Amino acid sequence: MNALSAFFRRTVSIRWSIMRNLFLLLFLICGTIFAVSYLSYKKAVDELSVQVVERFNEKTHAHLESFFEPVRKTVLTARAWGAGGRLRMDEMDDLNALFMPLLREFGQITSVNIGSSDGSDWLLLQQPDGWMNRVVRADAWGGEARLYHRQADGGLRKQEKRAIGYDPRQQPWFIGASAMQGEAPLFWTRPYSFFTTGEPGMTVASRWRDAGSGTTFVIAFDIKLIDITAFTTSLDVSPNGKAAILTQDGKVLGLPRDPAFGSREQQTQAVMKSLEELQIALLDRIYAHRGMPDQGQHVFHFSSDGRKWWGGIDTYPLGDAQRLLIGIMVPEGDFLGHLRQQSMFIVLIFLAAILMAMLMSFVLASKYSKPLEALAQRSRRLRELDLETGETIESRVKEVMRLVRAHEEMTSGLQSFSRYVPVELVKQLLLQGEVARIGGEIRELSILFTDIRDFTTISEKMPPERLTAHLAGYFDIMLRQLNEMGATVDKFIGDAIVAFWGAPQEDAAHIEHSLEAVLGCISALESFNAECDAQGLPRLETCFGLGAGRVVVGNVGSQSRLSYTALGDTVNLVSRLEGLNRFYGTQAIVMERVVIEAGERYLFRRLDEVRVKGRQESVVIYELLGRQGEVSAARLAFREDYERALDCYRRRDFHAAVETLEMLAQTSPGDLSVSRLLDDCRRYVAEAPPADWDGISRFDVK
Repeated sequence: MNALSAFFRRTVSIRWSIMRNLFLLLFLICGTIFAVSYLSYKKAVDELSVQVVERFNEKTHAHLESFFEPVRKTVLTARAWGAGGRLRMDEMDDLNALFMPLLREFGQITSVNIGSSDGSDWLLLQQPDGWMNRVVRADAWGGEARLYHRQADGGLRKQEKRAIGYDPRQQPWFIGASAMQGEAPLFWTRPYSFFTTGEPGMTVASRWRDAGSGTTFVIAFDIKLIDITAFTTSLDVSPNGKAAILTQDGKVLGLPRDPAFGSREQQTQAVMKSLEELQIALLDRIYAHRGMPDQGQHVFHFSSDGRKWWGGIDTYPLGDAQRLLIGIMVPEGDFLGHLRQQSMFIVLIFLAAILMAMLMSFVLASKYSKPLEALAQRSRRLRELDLETGETIESRVKEVMRLVRAHEEMTSGLQSFSRYVPVELVKQLLLQGEVARIGGEIRELSILFTDIRDFTTISEKMPPERLTAHLAGYFDIMLRQLNEMGATVDKFIGDAIVAFWGAPQEDAAHIEHSLEAVLGCISALESFNAECDAQGLPRLETCFGLGAGRVVVGNVGSQSRLSYTALGDTVNLVSRLEGLNRFYGTQAIVMERVVIEAGERYLFRRLDEVRVKGRQESVVIYELLGRQGEVSAARLAFREDYERALDCYRRRDFHAAVETLEMLAQTSPGDLSVSRLLDDCRRYVAEAPPADWDGISRFDVK
């Protein structure tokens, strides 16, 4: 104790005294904050978990309401029409005119059915290419049905008779609705596969009785359930949270978000399967709580796969007899990120306070600490390459102002430096606190080369000042698109741009990002060239070469001058591919590796198999057409015909290739890829190629 008292009573410097007292204060404050944070941890997590589960339970409930409520109202409205004598089954055109607009408006309704107790039935079914009517007279025609296939506007396309063995009186919706009591009740079937389409769905029905004939009529609407799964698989509960909708007997109508249900086909196959068939542990745990009270939401926690989860279950009523179960599942770990961030923030504050204490040890008054603290903050931002100077720093101390000016000069230097070197590389060097050294590593990258067509001709016709300004606008839009997709711009070679993805920062989706960058550049160039036309400036038509592969990327050069770039066979090949655009009349040529890994989201046209200068191996090249769903039907048909002709060419069926290519030459005059292949095929029709001919196109262009 005496030693400790002597330690605090001894004479020390001002710097040490300030640092010692500040350290003690900071440790006391931070220790208290940490203690309070840990004590309130469980309560904060519990409250946040309950709020998230309840909020998404309500959101799912509201979605189901918006999904089913229009159907309820439509059925009751149609039932009122029937009771009023407006739904005459022998007046098909009137029924079509009445219900076609309803089915167009409510996409979840696939068909409307009117059946009667005398075995008659009328169906209107919406199909991808139009409509279909089905008319059944079970007592009069037996199992035969009359089908009327209609166009999208309702016009009759064809009709036929077909034996299908359909009797509305045997259908669950007719039996259930007929048996219900009360005024205009609604009957909901259990989920099942539709008789006509085989799609998973439910049917809601209501009945009325004709007072004159005593005949019972039932009107039914079929509802496809795959849209419910589309909602639950896309619901962003939390980074790993899930939502699901089940029936009371354990069948899944709304699948949880999971890679196994990523496609429409996978979802269609899994919808309406039982929990035993799906074998999803989380759904089993949620379903086990279905016995809780029906009124209100029920939130609980449980363990699964070694993790703690929060779950919520709610019910959604369909009529008096059926209820759907809404389940929300969120791992507790999704809520810990905020608390970890808060703890890290406390640590950063602690470190910043220590730094401030070290700065304050060199001054004698608070007025000296303010400019130094501002400079320290600037330095921290500068380390992250945030080169905005912020507010002006002023001080009466000469040394402080010298430091401010030196800092501003350093910031200006870095601003200039970052314009010549990839920004991510500069950030990496600053964070590492190291001087750049010669060296590289092998990585998987996507490589892009661009070049302006006929730029030499354009430059000859423009004064240097106008040409430079024109190129500045061009480079501005190109770099904006590349930067948005996270590209590292390697270099400018005159009017050409070289860029890559995957370095210095890792990019698992580098192929997708490079494709989006090319498509973004093409779209931006269309607007840019339209403005050039309006201003009387030459258009800057640009070609793209894109590929992916293993390359060496890093710093090359000498000890005094370095360049961060990518080297390797893939880089050389992509530069050649860009140059091939002028031989095929294309804008963007990509390697086969890109096509394979791009998946179904993007569309390509197989152009040729080529061997370029400097390579012994041939490569298959493709033209980038665009994103799935954005390419015209005419362009897709052109692709199919061209690739069929190319296949004929490769297997030496030159006559068949010529026939297809001549047709394409008429429908797409001026297409260089067509004319080039057609010329080769005509030459080989006149004189067959040698026996060792391999169909590979050879180019000596650089």
